[in-house]
Amino acid sequence: CRLLWLGRRRVSRLAGVLPTVNMFVHRLSSRAAGAVRLWNGEPARRSTPAPTPELILFEYEASPWCRRVRETLGVLGLAALIKPCPRETLRAEGAFGATSRHRPEAAAAAAEAGASSRLSFPLLVDRTAGVTLSDSAAICEHLWSLYGGGVERPTLDQALNPRRRTLLDFPLLAAPSALRPWPEAGLMLAPSEPNQQPLLLYGCEAAQ
Repeated sequence: CRLLWLGRRRVSRLAGVLPTVNMFVHRLSSRAAGAVRLWNGEPARRSTPAPTPELILFEYEASPWCRRVRETLGVLGLAALIKPCPRETLRAEGAFGATSRHRPEAAAAAAEAGASSRLSFPLLVDRTAGVTLSDSAAICEHLWSLYGGGVERPTLDQALNPRRRTLLDFPLLAAPSALRPWPEAGLMLAPSEPNQQPLLLYGCEAAQ
């Protein structure tokens, strides 16, 4: 009986420590992911006030290509309504079911814009410019072309997010995701309650 009591006590202690360990691992991996990208995404210097276009971004945190767009938004200092679209399956990126909250809306926006039948992310709806884009390079080029006036683009961002793709492009983008491979790190859909109003978050991709 004493051995059983000691065993239960150890299990209880371990259960109490696990949340702290889990939080530590998440913070450490988040910082490591930012370090791999040299903390790119901080707002750049502007000689003019930042514009305020109406932007809606459908994306999910674990996607390397979505990270590129989030970095660009941060460098340009642009606000956007982010609608998380985590995966429901690893088989197809654009697949979704009845439990999906924002993916049906993303699919409708892509279809309205005449995009391909295969839903992919990131997907940007620029209501100010009246365009919908689904390729990360095209999205970043669009944001710089329309809203990059008066911005001194950092050399780091030019190197990490070149306008022409290079052999190092994907490895450098995918490395942060590889450091956080577990489903709850922005990859897979998890049960949640819908919020009544959008959450207001001030930050940038470089802030880990």
